[in-house]
Amino acid sequence: VMEKDEAIAAAKADGERLREESSAQITTARDDAKDQIEKALQQAKDDIEATKLNADLMIAQGEETATNAISIEIQKAEDAINGAKEETSRVKSEADQKFSESNRGSKDEIDEIRRK
Repeated sequence: VMEKDEAIAAAKADGERLREESSAQITTARDDAKDQIEKALQQAKDDIEATKLNADLMIAQGEETATNAISIEIQKAEDAINGAKEETSRVKSEADQKFSESNRGSKDEIDEIRRK
């Protein structure tokens, strides 16, 4: 009877020891999984932040490119306006000169008629 009781006690002790080892392994596995998940989440957050920064940079570069393109178009428009002003001034000057010549011609004709 004693041996049977000792065997039962030994079996219970082994069972308890195995349960504790199993519980420790489960805790370790759970902690490892938690660490891996936290690392994966942090990596995802870092990737998202890097993507946001990259997008911000691309937006800034796009805005700079657009601003440069607009500046170029504004300069072209200003050049065209200045060119048109110069052409208008030139044509006006020619018209004034022809008008003066015409007036001089008319005045000369009137003087000629008066002399006669």
